Amino acid sequence: MSNFLRQVKITQPQLATFLQHQCRAEASTASSTGVTQSGSIVLDNRKAPPPLDADRMRMHPRIGNREIVGYGLKGKPEYFDLAMFPCPSIRWEADTAEITALRKKEQGDWKQLSVDEKKRLYRASFRQTFEEFCAPSGVWKWAIGWTLIGIAGLTFAYDGWRRICYRFDKPDSMADEKLKRQLEFHIAARQGPMTGLASKWDYETEMFSTKLKSCLILILLIHCCSTNEDVYKEELYIRPLASGHTYFNLLFTTVASPDILKSNIVHHYHLFPKVIADIVRSNGVSEFHVSLTQGLWRYDRWGMPIVGAPPGAEVWAWFKSDEQRDVASRWTSFAHELGGLLCASLNFVASNVSSSSPYYSFRPQSTLPKSNGANLDNSLLRYAALPREIVCTENLTPWKKLLPCVAGGSNHNGLAGLLDNAPKLYNSDYHSLRMDFRQICANTACTSTQLELSMALAIVVNTATSKPNYNEWTFRSVFGSNVAQSCPLSSLTNVYVDLQLSSTHSLNITPEPDYSIKQGTTPIVIYDLNSDQRKSTTFAMSCTHSKQPTSNTDSSSPPIVVHRYATGYGVRDGGIKTVIKINEEQNKNQITLLYFEQIPWYFRVFLHTLKITTLDDDTTEIKPDYISYTPGKDRERSYQLEIVIKTDQSIVISFEFEMAFLKWNEFPPDPNHGFYIPSAVISTLLPSKSNYILRSLNSFSLNQSLSSWSDGFVRLYSESLLVNLPTPDFSMPFNVICLGCTAVALAFGGLHNLTTKEFCFGPKRAQTPLRQRLQDLRVRLMASRRALAQRLFKRTPPQQQRHEHAE
Repeated sequence: MSNFLRQVKITQPQLATFLQHQCRAEASTASSTGVTQSGSIVLDNRKAPPPLDADRMRMHPRIGNREIVGYGLKGKPEYFDLAMFPCPSIRWEADTAEITALRKKEQGDWKQLSVDEKKRLYRASFRQTFEEFCAPSGVWKWAIGWTLIGIAGLTFAYDGWRRICYRFDKPDSMADEKLKRQLEFHIAARQGPMTGLASKWDYETEMFSTKLKSCLILILLIHCCSTNEDVYKEELYIRPLASGHTYFNLLFTTVASPDILKSNIVHHYHLFPKVIADIVRSNGVSEFHVSLTQGLWRYDRWGMPIVGAPPGAEVWAWFKSDEQRDVASRWTSFAHELGGLLCASLNFVASNVSSSSPYYSFRPQSTLPKSNGANLDNSLLRYAALPREIVCTENLTPWKKLLPCVAGGSNHNGLAGLLDNAPKLYNSDYHSLRMDFRQICANTACTSTQLELSMALAIVVNTATSKPNYNEWTFRSVFGSNVAQSCPLSSLTNVYVDLQLSSTHSLNITPEPDYSIKQGTTPIVIYDLNSDQRKSTTFAMSCTHSKQPTSNTDSSSPPIVVHRYATGYGVRDGGIKTVIKINEEQNKNQITLLYFEQIPWYFRVFLHTLKITTLDDDTTEIKPDYISYTPGKDRERSYQLEIVIKTDQSIVISFEFEMAFLKWNEFPPDPNHGFYIPSAVISTLLPSKSNYILRSLNSFSLNQSLSSWSDGFVRLYSESLLVNLPTPDFSMPFNVICLGCTAVALAFGGLHNLTTKEFCFGPKRAQTPLRQRLQDLRVRLMASRRALAQRLFKRTPPQQQRHEHAE
């Protein structure tokens, strides 16, 4: 090293850097061979520590006689307790005689060291253990405490300063006598007259005026009279299914006087929703039915529902004939108002493009006197369906606010309290919201009518457990809560449990029912929540049922099952095939089927391709008794098909259509998803009522439907179809737009400069002499040479040192 330094000419800073680098390299080489092993812990610090002598002399007043054991965090002899760097560069304590003796002892067998000696060695190297310096210090408490103390001190200081600086006597106008005289002057001068109830107060007699008393008495009389007319019922129908599911149908029925629809008198709305009465009155609606459904009812697995509904949204209404406005405008207004009320997209059904007027499929369900129900003109009917409508809690929330026991507050009593946990209801295979408004007879002679509003919620929940053929459910597992108390406004609160599976399954229901009835061959148990023993108590229900090993028959097979498929391939031609399976064991006689199809205009139906055959033999054609076909018109009217068929066996209805090519602005935002065809509707009268419960047209209430023989009217809905239309490549217009915008953006700058800026000649620059130019060129060449030399010498330091030594 010394010989090399004597032969090389080097400056003092370069010498110091070289010595420091050489010392660290030697320390690194020496430390790479020294590995300290103690027990099962291996400490290997291969990184070179800093130069010992220079740093120790510089840091001696701070570190004393403490040993430097490693490089540390920053290459300096400093002690830190850090979780990210737990090994500091120096020890915590200085070397004493005791510590030196222990260090010599630890170089041997660690088993000879006691626990106290090991702790003493650890405390000599480290100030705290890892758990100690990582433990929370609680500084935030000190900071928050002093902050609150400071805020309190500033508040008290400001309050004291305000009391001292703003201390003055009140003016004479603030005295009680002056304030009273000022109020009398304002009343006498009629300054800012009050409105509402306060304006009826007489300041001279200090009591309300006699006119107000008369109005209050009149309001009380109207309230008493209207309370006796409104009737509200709550019902829950439960049916365990053989497929491992359970069918729940919540029904809320409100009956009110038809006088609330009269616009020339003032009415008090006690139980009937005022917003429904306003919609019906303003649009001249005689009756309406709307359903919002998520999922498809499986007839072959679940049997027959009380009331069927298609997937998506369905709405149909009958309008009065003695109104000044036409039906089209009233239908548009009604759809918009009802859609806004239920937070649904019913505004899309307002036009004639998506609505139709069937002849026989949707007859009025109001039970009116013969003189009032003689006019059945189908031009007063509007029907529409939206199979793509999504149903969620946004629809359930405004729907349940129409119930009397929900609109009053947050503590919902009665069966309406089961609707509080909305996300629990949508964890089901089938979910349907319904609202039916119609007129019914007030007495058996039907001399007067009443208004009936029926609101139903139907869900099908999978109650199967991990145990095969075993089902279990409770109110809390299905709805998220139990029935707290019965609704005080409800005149009837019943829970019906259909024991149709009792012949093939063993059912265990708790608590014990109040009484039971038999509807045909189906036993039904009933719980009366308005009874004295259940009126003020929480009603919790649970059920377990399992299939009996000896049972092989299935009594829940429905009399009719409907399935529908889309046929064809490609994006030009297609077809629809509907299969109607009839249970020939239950229906031995002929039944009349009313088949209805509403198909959008962009599926051009060909009537000559209509074919009706039997399911067993496709060559045996069946001639329909009646066919009603309304051809569609592009962008103006949808296709409408109604067929009346009498048969005693399963049939297949098929026809073909051609797909239209839409304009680019007629496609939805997701055109490749496809276009929906609404469900087909099959209406019929079933001859038998032994194994299923249906809603009676005489009354939508289940209590009256079970107590009287039903007419057997059912309306079945098939699957909605999803068909792909010819769809253009929407990425090409996007690419063209991007390319055009890019070209315009690039050309805009030049065109803008040429059209807006003025070009002129500037002052002539002075000419530089040739000698000055050559001198500038020489300076640039020398600078380039110097920069190139620095780069070369920086890359090869030994060559640069030899060159400097030679110079």
